[in-house]
Amino acid sequence: MGREPDGGHIPQLFVSEIDRDGVGSEGAPGYSLGWLRWPLGMKALDQLLEARPSYTRNRIRNYARYRQMFLAPIRLTALGRYVPSIGDTGNTGGPGIGGLVVEQCLAGFELFGDPMLAQAAHHLVKDDLSQIRGQITDADPEAIRERVGRVVDAHGPLRFGSDVMTGYGLALLRDGEGETERTLWVYYGRNTGHGHADRLNLGLYGFG
Repeated sequence: MGREPDGGHIPQLFVSEIDRDGVGSEGAPGYSLGWLRWPLGMKALDQLLEARPSYTRNRIRNYARYRQMFLAPIRLTALGRYVPSIGDTGNTGGPGIGGLVVEQCLAGFELFGDPMLAQAAHHLVKDDLSQIRGQITDADPEAIRERVGRVVDAHGPLRFGSDVMTGYGLALLRDGEGETERTLWVYYGRNTGHGHADRLNLGLYGFG
């Protein structure tokens, strides 16, 4: 008879398949960022295990890389609205934001209290706090709206600075604001999992 599943693979997954920037082992962010958000992603597994008190071997939310999985889509964003079209992500001439959604930012903020997650949620609703709310099952679904508002008042709106994601292999040089904002990026990471053999190409988003 086979051994009963005990969740023993979870630490190995975080060590060998999810890098220190919180990105899954696939090259294309359209796929690797989905490791958190898809129906059977890490967020769903975390919620499932937390709902079972008898399971105590691995608490996913204790892994630093799990927190980084919530932050990675923010760090990957150019001009606050695009994710670089690396590998099979998006389509030629049609960039999109992919991987960054309000509900995910709020869930990460509830778990870790990171101000950047609250700022990102505020950014995604175009600064309209009335669009921010918790789950229908929450005792007070609007409480998180007030918390997000306090974070934005204290820290200001989301600002994207230059970044180097050494685990994933992406460097982003950001400059300017508003209509003159630019992001120059170069990808030097893996080409596995929907990645292409096109590393070190330069990408530029600018002027909207």
